Amino acid sequence: MSSFDFHTTRCLTNVPCRHKYTLFLSADGNFRLQRKNKRGDSDDVALNKGNAYFMETEEFKKYLQRVKALEDLGTCALVHICRPSECKKNAVISGVIAVQCARHGFYMPQSMVDLTKGEAFANMDYVLSHTLLEVENQRWIMLSYDIWCQYRKNFRKWFDESFPEQAKLLDCVRGAIPKMHVKNHVASCQQLYSFNY
Repeated sequence: MSSFDFHTTRCLTNVPCRHKYTLFLSADGNFRLQRKNKRGDSDDVALNKGNAYFMETEEFKKYLQRVKALEDLGTCALVHICRPSECKKNAVISGVIAVQCARHGFYMPQSMVDLTKGEAFANMDYVLSHTLLEVENQRWIMLSYDIWCQYRKNFRKWFDESFPEQAKLLDCVRGAIPKMHVKNHVASCQQLYSFNY
């Protein structure tokens, strides 16, 4: 087998120029895209429900009911994360989380969901699982996520429980913290998860 045999090995680590063939994904939450509580409007319907990069809302709600609890988002003391206690009381949607191709800036199909009570890893698992469905033949995936240091600790366990069909792809996923965010992390995170290294 040559050192660059795509057909027999998915995740070779010593392939020269591997970065050329790696899918770079960027995940992030946006807490400025909030929707305040308002009276119902029968004419207010979703125009892109389940199409393009939007999720099918009903399936997502069922998933959230199944996983229920919001996780502890970790202890990296310098990172500011929108926690449930910090969400505006009158916001029905506290923001969105999305995954995009970091090289091109395009949102991945089915990769955006609303956040209802701050940031939760369950939301990230859901959009990442749908993204991985689109890239199941990819050999190397680099995920850029501003709280990778905390997310990585249990994401294999969460995928095994909720998305076992995509869990095998996690062997090909590496992660790092974007350069703009990594300086807000403790020193050990900066050393372990910086894109510089």
